[in-house]
Amino acid sequence: MPHLARTKICVYCGAGTGASPAHMEAARVLARAMAAKNIDLVYGGGTVGLMGEIAKTLVSLNGPQLDDMVINQSFPYDKLPNPQSFRLLEIKNGDSNGTIRCTLRSHSLETAPLYQALSYVWGPPATTNGKSIQCNGHDFFVTDNLYGALHRLRKIRDCRLIWIGQICINQNDIQERSQQVSIMRDIYSRAKLVNAWLGVTNLLESARVVDIISVMASHSWSGMIKPEDPVNDETLANLGLPAQESPTWVALIKMLDLPYFSRVWIVQEIAVAKSYRILWGSIIIPGVTFLSSIRGWLLIPRVLNNWTAMGPVKNALSVVLGNHESKDWPYLVSWFVAHEASDPRDKIYAFIGLADQTGYNIMADYNKPVLEVY
Repeated sequence: MPHLARTKICVYCGAGTGASPAHMEAARVLARAMAAKNIDLVYGGGTVGLMGEIAKTLVSLNGPQLDDMVINQSFPYDKLPNPQSFRLLEIKNGDSNGTIRCTLRSHSLETAPLYQALSYVWGPPATTNGKSIQCNGHDFFVTDNLYGALHRLRKIRDCRLIWIGQICINQNDIQERSQQVSIMRDIYSRAKLVNAWLGVTNLLESARVVDIISVMASHSWSGMIKPEDPVNDETLANLGLPAQESPTWVALIKMLDLPYFSRVWIVQEIAVAKSYRILWGSIIIPGVTFLSSIRGWLLIPRVLNNWTAMGPVKNALSVVLGNHESKDWPYLVSWFVAHEASDPRDKIYAFIGLADQTGYNIMADYNKPVLEVY
């Protein structure tokens, strides 16, 4: 059965007035009707008032058609020769504040040289007024978060050849996007190292986190503190941890509450990695150290006397523990239902490399409407 022709509607802004419950529900009804008519959305931050409610509802049903999918349309991608081909980005040496220059070349998964991969959150869409790099001698626009990651990676001597989805996949080619998503597990599992980029931060805040993570990772924790034991400054001092009022605890929960740990694609990217490291601003935390510290994270809500902090802790734990392979598809989808994806179809496709496919045989296809995927 052929797909219906898709229509696009633009929403650029919205007024804050008139947002009564009845009007908001009417906006949602209108959005659902638009979704039923196969209407896509191109939006420019239209999340205010009634127009914003239409935008948000339509995005949840159909997935946004974001600006970063179209602004690099003129970039001359070479066609990938076969389904096992992918591209790798070589980051050239350069001054710390100089233009980022890269080359992009195709390789086969079977014969590719040693490479790393980047795991990160795209963030707000790239724009032609935003950040750009030089790739194969052409301007290439990237999101602010990726721009920060590229600057950090250029300073790390061991990272020159890397896979980055935003650049290495032609985002304007729907067929290629679908095909590359189907081999995403292979791309990340074959990488020598996965760089988990959390974003930029100030040096003092990140230094505090490195210190407490190191202390937490050094303890076996077994029998050291029980759920019924009081958590006070004396207890913390005996564990080598900072006092309750220390800003270090706030810095730690801030890191665990970053968008990175609530992004659905991160689950697979970390679960299948041979090795990974955390990059937050200028700090580097080896994945084994990060993983060894997780029992200490459970103290955070008790130290802060704030049990809402358990939400970010749970998200981060579910990502780094990585015990998700060969699980039933409905289990994975329901367990990570609160994790974010800019395209709702990715809440299904993100588990292609992890889920037990028995009885499902789901293939990534971004031509399919959201309701058909679900």
